[in-house]
Amino acid sequence: MPAVAWDGEAGAEQARPDPASGGGESPLKIVRGVLGTLLGAALVLFFIAVLFLAVITRQNSEGVPTAFGQRAFVVLSGSMTGTFSAGDLILDRVPTAQQANHLYKGQVISFEETTKGGGLLAVISHRIYRVQHTLDAKTQTRVTTYETKGDANPQPDRNRVLPQEVLGVYEGRIPYAGYVLNALHQPVTFVLVVSLPFAVLILLEARRRWKAVKPEG
Repeated sequence: MPAVAWDGEAGAEQARPDPASGGGESPLKIVRGVLGTLLGAALVLFFIAVLFLAVITRQNSEGVPTAFGQRAFVVLSGSMTGTFSAGDLILDRVPTAQQANHLYKGQVISFEETTKGGGLLAVISHRIYRVQHTLDAKTQTRVTTYETKGDANPQPDRNRVLPQEVLGVYEGRIPYAGYVLNALHQPVTFVLVVSLPFAVLILLEARRRWKAVKPEG
C-alpha cells in the first residue's frame, strides 16, 4: 500500500473559506450597508430638525411669528443678498422705545411697508443707510427718522422709518428655514413630514423580515 504524505499547511489552507465562493461579505455589500446607515441617520436628523423648527416657531399675541423669544421673518426677496437670502428665516430682537430712538447707521431693521391707505403690504428688512434728526416746530422736540436701503439695491428706500415703526433689529438667520416654515404651514405637508419617518421605519423592518425568511438560492 503506497504511503500517503499529509501536508499540514496544505490541509490548513484548504480549510479556509474561499472569498470568491461567497463565504465572506463582499466589499460592495459592506459599502452599501454603510451608505444605507448614513442615509438613514441623515433622514432622521433632517426630520428631527424640521419638527424642532415647527415646535419652536409660534405666533405671539400680535400674530407675529417668534422663535427663541425673538421675532422671526421669512425672507421673500434678494434685496439683502450678502447678509441673508430669499428663503432664509431671520431672527430680530425687539427693541425698547429708547433703543428704537438710538439706532445707528449699518444696523439692519425690520419694518412694515404700508399703502397710502395704511394697509400692510409687507415686512421689509433693510439696513439703515442714514440717520436724520429734525426739530419739530410745534413741540420743539427732536424727531429721529431712518433712511434704509437693501444691500443689493442701487438706491435707498423711498419712505423713511420712524422709531415706533421698527419691528425688530436683525440678530441672525437660519439658512433656508423660511422655505421649510412656509411648507409646514400647509396641513398636508405637516402630516407628511410627521408620518414619513414612521413609514420609512416600517418599510425597513418589512425588508429586514423578508430577507430573513427568503430561501437561499
